[in-house]
This record gives sequence, C-alpha cells and structure tokens, in this order.
Amino acid sequence: MSRASVTRSVALGALLSVAACADPSTGILLTIESDGTLDEVLIDSDIGMATSRTSPTGGTLETIETISILVSSTLDGEPVEISVQGQISGSPAGRASGSVAIQAGSLVPLTLSLTRPCGNGTLEAGESCDDENQTGGDGCSATCTVEPGFSCTGVPSVCVSGCDPACSEGQRCDPDRVCRCDPATCAGCCDGDACVAGDTAGSCGTMGENCQACVSGDMCRAGECSSCSLDSCGGCCAGASCVDALEFPNCGVSAAGDCVSCDVATADGCAAGACSCGGGPSCGASETCVDGACRVECTPDTCDGCCNGEICVAEPSLTQCGVAGEACQACRPGRADACIFGVCQCGTDFECPDGSACTDGRCVCIGAACMLGGACVPNDQPSSCGDAGGTCTVCDAQADRCTDGVCTCGTGPACGPEEECMGGACRCDGVICGAGLRCIGRFCECDTISCDGCCRASECQPGTTRMACGVGGVACMGCGAGVCMDGSCL
Repeated sequence: MSRASVTRSVALGALLSVAACADPSTGILLTIESDGTLDEVLIDSDIGMATSRTSPTGGTLETIETISILVSSTLDGEPVEISVQGQISGSPAGRASGSVAIQAGSLVPLTLSLTRPCGNGTLEAGESCDDENQTGGDGCSATCTVEPGFSCTGVPSVCVSGCDPACSEGQRCDPDRVCRCDPATCAGCCDGDACVAGDTAGSCGTMGENCQACVSGDMCRAGECSSCSLDSCGGCCAGASCVDALEFPNCGVSAAGDCVSCDVATADGCAAGACSCGGGPSCGASETCVDGACRVECTPDTCDGCCNGEICVAEPSLTQCGVAGEACQACRPGRADACIFGVCQCGTDFECPDGSACTDGRCVCIGAACMLGGACVPNDQPSSCGDAGGTCTVCDAQADRCTDGVCTCGTGPACGPEEECMGGACRCDGVICGAGLRCIGRFCECDTISCDGCCRASECQPGTTRMACGVGGVACMGCGAGVCMDGSCL
C-alpha cells in the first residue's frame, strides 16, 4: 500500500468557541501514521480541546495524515498533550499520545503512530513498559523500554525515578537503579554497597572510606582501629592516640575510654569534666562562644546591623559600619563623618576620595588641589583651575592657562565670549583686535564698551580732534571751524 500524505488545518479550540483567538502561525503540526484501515481518528488534548478526522470521500484515511492544529499564541511555552484514537466502523483500533511545548509563531512537529502497539497501555511482546504514550523522558521511552534511572510497574505502566525501594542514608541510586554506598554522604564507612556506622571492630571507618576489620584485641575508636586502653593511658583515647591528661578541648572520658572532645566554636574550656563557655555550660547549636559568653551566630537573618566576627553590632559607627549582617567595615579616617544605613558618608554624599578630608559635611581637597568630578586634582591647570580646597573650573577656549586659580590668556585676563586664546593672545577669527576694539560676530569692532574715545567705522579714535571728536565709544563728530574739548565740539 502506498504511503500517501494529506495535510489539513484545524483550529483545535473551535469546539470551545475560541477559534477566533487561534494564531495561524502558532500550534502543532500533527502527523498520524496508520496502516490505512482506519476510517476515523479522534483527537483530544489535555487543555479541553477536541476534534476528529474522517476521510472526505467516506472511505479510509491515508496512511499518513498531517494536521495543522492551531492554538492561541498566549499558550507560548505551555506543554500540551495530544491523544489520538483510531476508529474502524465506530470501534477503537489503537491509541497513542504525546506532548510538546507550544512555541509562539511556530508549528511544533509531533508524530504519533497507530501502526505499532507501543503507547496503547498494554504490555505487548518486546515491551518492558507501556504508559499509554509515545513520549520519552518520562521513564518509559518512545519504544516502550524502561529508561535509565527509572523503574516502571503496573499496566498501564507507572514509572518513577530512582531506586525502588528508596536508598538508605549514605547511599545513592546509580543509573542501573541499584543503591550504592556514597562516600560523599556516608558518615561512617562503606561495607560493600551498604553505609554502616563504622564504630565496630569488624567494620571500622569514617567519612565514607572502605570499612576496615581491626586486629584481634583492638577497638574501633572514632573510626580508627586503636590499641589504646585506659589500662595503659592515663587520660583518654582519641582514636588510636593516647591523651595523657584531660585538658581542653578534651574535657571528659566515655565509659569505653574515648575522649569527650568539645566543639571549639561553642566552648572555651572545661568545667567539672564537661565542656564550658566562660565557666558555664557550652553554647547551643546556633550560638558561638566569644570572650567567655555565648552569642547568637551573626548572620543576615539574625543581625540588622553589621557582623564583627560573630558579634552583631546593632548600632554601626565610623569604626564599624555596615548593615543587614554584612561584615563591619571601618570608614577611612577623616573621609567620613557618619555611617548612614551601613554606608560611610560625608554629609549627604559618599565617603571623600583620596587627597581630601570631610570638613563640615563636605569633601575638601587638601593642598594645592580642587575638586573635579568627585576627585581631587591639581588646581593650576586650564582643565582644573580653582582655589585650593574649592571646586575646579574648566577653562574654555578663551584661556590657555590658570594663574592663581583664575583662567587667563597669556599674562592677561581671559578673552571675551567671541574670542579665542591663541598663543597667549586673544584673537578674533584668528586676528588680534587693535586697541579700543573688541570681537563682535567674528569681526573686530569699535563700540561703547571697547573704546574710550570715539568710533569711526571700525577704528577707535582718541576723540580729541575737531575732525574726530567724542568720548565713551560714541560715533566721532566733526567740529568744523570749532574745537574739540573733553569730547565735545565748541
């Protein structure tokens, strides 16, 4: 029989009256394989959408039917399980299911086969499991074999990851679903696949190492085979070693002769053969013995201030600044005047930079420097000109040097707003304006600001002759037969 292929599209949400929401570019490209004897296929999903497929000619379906199932793009990333059931004259004829994750703007391919028994929920010849789908990764593969790390039971199969029964403490489940001793988690020793306490002469060991059998007469002490005994040891036995006298951290001895050792984090001495902190009982599990007193361990959960070792500093200061259980930090001397919300500050700003000091709530540069962009820089450069300890000014094109904290052009003052300082001289479009003139619109002009006499065209005249009389930069006047006195014609 030829393997013909037919492709059709359907909005799977039509039966739920949401077809209008379906995205023509989002959905599932479903391919159904069969032996060519089916006259109908029922299609269902786990999101409440369903439809069916029959031959348009009234006969049997093709051996490969491809259906574009359209869904809303709002399902992007959501897993959707599709189930198909073959029908012959109204009677079930095979079932298969699988799942895919919707991808907005794409038709995700999914192939389901009704030509093989895998996925029908019944154990057939050659199958080790059948969980009613042809999807791998769930314990039962697409070919109905048990996947590594899983065990499957029942019909239809129910698969669970890991070993069954579950592994004991100190064991791990290997890919063959066998519990093995795990050196990383076994506190005792490994006796084959079992994790045992490791405290007997027959199985002695610790930290997940292989168990050892002690020689006759030896005991297992603290995971070590030991010949130490109280008959020959005046103090206590610490594993294979003899501690001649009881002293911290070995404060006591057990009935079997083992040293009772203290946790140096919760005790600092011995008292009446017991572990002690400052002469009293040893500290609890969440406490630390510090300077003879039990203190709650300093962590972000227990301290709103900062942690100085194991001590919580509730009220941070310049010498111990921090917040939310972070390690206390000392503010740099002279650079800050307060610790606010765990941050060293000068006034309302951050801690002062190098070369400066916090003075009256603000950062002041020390020596021949001024503040520029949060840093102290030399105050005698055109790029950083200002009074020592003040704020820098950046000299523009009207100056070429900084003299005593002031921008200058050469040895004179800075140029006017329309001039440039070139070669130590103010220039107007590259030209040095003459006496009594200034640069206006890139031209040297005479006006009431630049000229003390009077202006004739673009020249400044003394304003004292009868041909050019005037003062204060006004236009020159001609006095005719008169004379010019104090800028006036008489």
